Amino acid sequence: MNKKLIILLFVGVIAVALYSYGMTKMDDPQPQPVTFGLGGSNGVLIKAELPEAPETMPYHRVVHEDYISEMSPEFGRGPQKFLPSEEEAVRIAEEYIKSHGGMPDDAVFGNVSTGYSMLIHRNGTVVEKTPESIRVGYYRVLGGVPVTGPGDTIDLTVGNNGTIMYFLKSWRHIEYAGEREIVTASEAVERLSRGETVNKWLGSLDKIEIDNVSLSYYSEVPGKKQDFYEPVWVFRGNDSCGYKVILPVWAGVVPPKPTPSDGASVRPTDRGDAC
Repeated sequence: MNKKLIILLFVGVIAVALYSYGMTKMDDPQPQPVTFGLGGSNGVLIKAELPEAPETMPYHRVVHEDYISEMSPEFGRGPQKFLPSEEEAVRIAEEYIKSHGGMPDDAVFGNVSTGYSMLIHRNGTVVEKTPESIRVGYYRVLGGVPVTGPGDTIDLTVGNNGTIMYFLKSWRHIEYAGEREIVTASEAVERLSRGETVNKWLGSLDKIEIDNVSLSYYSEVPGKKQDFYEPVWVFRGNDSCGYKVILPVWAGVVPPKPTPSDGASVRPTDRGDAC
């Protein structure tokens, strides 16, 4: 049965940038902050429908990765005066992908967007807005389940007259390896409350509101060795500055064993601790 839970997680800083967490339910009469660690605590509010979990999900063995990274000398060198339309940029991008290994069967169009340089008056008014490039991106859906993480992406930047100024393709070829027994979403919340995220998070988890919880597969950084694609519960939301935050937690009853490369720590967002 689906349950709507509103759970307040208070996150405390401990030594060497590790975190321990406290949890207070919003349906308590008067929820009080729970503080752990050396630096006090900040809050993570989970305000989302917790979906039902399947008993098992497939996991996959990585065979090899298609990895291409190319950058034109013109990339980032200022405004482009002869950009194609966004619709034409998508067509150009797809033709380029076909000539560089082809479009994967499970690739899904993500977005197309135009980047601008802007001249802003000191009163905040935009005085001039000049298009610089068009970005086209694709992501992966594996057996109907979106892939989360920095890998499995195709990213292109289109410039003057349809020139490809940047091309990144990270796509791992995989094969079925078996089934993983899956924890419930409520159990995943408990893992999150203990700080058991896929990576150790640095920076402040300050007043993050989670508005979506879903199952996914985790894909590592492009070019990094990855042996298996494992299922994860993904907590998505925004922090107090409006930045998007994604917190993945292993979904298998038995989490994957850590490898020496798992020690990397990342920030929940690409900003500093202050807005």
